[in-house]
Amino acid sequence: MNDERYDTTNMRLRRLETKTDELKEDINSIKDKQQSQEIVNLKMNYTLEQIDDERKERRNTFGKYKFGLYTALLSLLGTFIWSLIRMITGI
Repeated sequence: MNDERYDTTNMRLRRLETKTDELKEDINSIKDKQQSQEIVNLKMNYTLEQIDDERKERRNTFGKYKFGLYTALLSLLGTFIWSLIRMITGI
């Protein structure tokens, strides 16, 4: 009777040790995955910041080109109006 109890207790202890080892492995695996996920998140944040910076840069560049185009068009329009005034007045 005592041998049976001893064997049963030993079996239970071995199962518990096995389960504990499995849990430790699972926890370590989760930690590793969490660390790799944090690295991926950092890389994504860096990439998103770069994309945002590029968009701002393009917006500024487009604004400069637009300003230059408006300046050229207004200059041509002013020249045309001045020419019309000179033709009408006969200067």
